[in-house]
Amino acid sequence: MFHQAIFHQVRIFFSNQLALFGFGRRIIGFLARPPASAPLILSAGAIAFCLAAMALKAEHLVTVKSGKVDRRQSIVSFEAPPEIWNPELIDKQGNPVTAQLAVDGRIYFILDQLAGGQEKTFRLRNQDGERPMQSAVWVERQGNALRFTINGKAIAQYQASPSELPRKDIAPVFRRGGYLHPLWSPSGLVLTDDYPPNHLHHHGVWTAWPKTKFQGREPNFWEMGRRQGTVEFEVLDNYWSGEVMGGFRSRHRLVDLSSDTPIIALRENWEVKIYAIQDA
Repeated sequence: MFHQAIFHQVRIFFSNQLALFGFGRRIIGFLARPPASAPLILSAGAIAFCLAAMALKAEHLVTVKSGKVDRRQSIVSFEAPPEIWNPELIDKQGNPVTAQLAVDGRIYFILDQLAGGQEKTFRLRNQDGERPMQSAVWVERQGNALRFTINGKAIAQYQASPSELPRKDIAPVFRRGGYLHPLWSPSGLVLTDDYPPNHLHHHGVWTAWPKTKFQGREPNFWEMGRRQGTVEFEVLDNYWSGEVMGGFRSRHRLVDLSSDTPIIALRENWEVKIYAIQDA
């Protein structure tokens, strides 16, 4: 089951803008027909506007230290301050650095270069005006799959619901979802395989357990041809695109088929993030 992505930063941005708009409408109404308590109410409204303006102009310093090693195209993330909903990151020379407020409430950016033992400090504030959405990492639903691209170039695909069998001679027991395939190299070469003839139970990048003990049985969740266990896609919780990072969260279940009735032995949660690292 697919759910539409929730863009945390857009939701927060518009809620703040609507709040300011609401304050404006109420104060205009009071000016047109002021009640007895108008001075007190107008004072409260003025304070609210001042606080909102302060939030818009709030500024923080973010310092990144390299440690002992040289850093190049490094991923940096930190918890977003409550008053930052439309982040603008500026380096010491005044150059903007692409930053993204993600669905997990953290701000992400890519540190281009920093020598070992050094540090860099950035200014963080809210960007004035509406922020154009320019996603370097784009996630698009294509049928029962999610396709990831970076600046238009295909990088990876997540197969959610079970994929179609590529050949008629493959038994339905091997059909499954909940894996990554294809993965593409920067030159466009496909790096993974799906339903290979000599290992039909292999599917790109996936997880499963071959040797287990559960309720006195020993189901094999890896080799599905033995009909002892399988891995099933359960639900896609959300997915998102972004200027720095795109990703998804999904859930799978490992089903024990060695009992009289199939039973869920284990549930796993996937969180996959793909970053717009250009030349590393």
